[in-house]
Amino acid sequence: DTLGGTVGEKDRHRDGVEHTVTYRDQDYTVNSYHGLCIKIPHASATVLARDTDGDCEAWIDENTAGIVWHPERMTDPWIPEEIKDLLK
Repeated sequence: DTLGGTVGEKDRHRDGVEHTVTYRDQDYTVNSYHGLCIKIPHASATVLARDTDGDCEAWIDENTAGIVWHPERMTDPWIPEEIKDLLK
C-alpha cells in the first residue's frame, strides 16, 4: 500500500459478488470486483467499514478516503457518511 498499510488476497470478493460490510454497527450490502483486501490500513487512517472477516472496506484520513467496493455499479449506491461529507 502506498500509504503504508498491508494488502492481502481475497478469494470471495470477485466478479460483482455481493457481501456485507458493517458501518456504525449496521450491516450494508455492497459489491466486489477485486481479489485484494486491506488487511491493515495505514497508521493514521480511521476504519469506517469492515467486512465479515474483519478486513477494512472503507477508511478516511483527513481529506483522503477509500472504499473497496463500487457504488457506481450498485442499483442503490451507498458510501459512508464521512466520505459523502468529504466529497461535498
